[in-house]
Amino acid sequence: MLSVNGLKHDWHIAPDRSDAQKLYEKMGKLTLGNLLRQTCQDVSFDDNTFCIFDAALDARNKLFHGFFERHNFKIQTDEGRAIMMADLEQLHDKLINAWRIASAISAHLLVKLIAEVAETASKRAPEAP
Repeated sequence: MLSVNGLKHDWHIAPDRSDAQKLYEKMGKLTLGNLLRQTCQDVSFDDNTFCIFDAALDARNKLFHGFFERHNFKIQTDEGRAIMMADLEQLHDKLINAWRIASAISAHLLVKLIAEVAETASKRAPEAP
């Protein structure tokens, strides 16, 4: 979200530390779900990509909000631990899929930023005599 706004507002040309700090602080107050929804307003994802991010958000919420409560005393038996591990592996797969896509998007944004910075620098460079 920060890099997309930076590109949109040309912060790589004219840095605006104050606006970047405000956005960063705003992002820190958002839940992961709200951050994803906000990002979707600035970045177009195909349906499959959005579904992968949505599944990862659901997996994250299941892990953070009630995983151990749902499995309760199952951890005390071999069968219960096997069920917990299977659940964890499913959650892990969903999270890793989203992480891979997010990493690829970040790399793409970085390449785009580098290209724009190089283009801006070449326009500012004085011509050789």
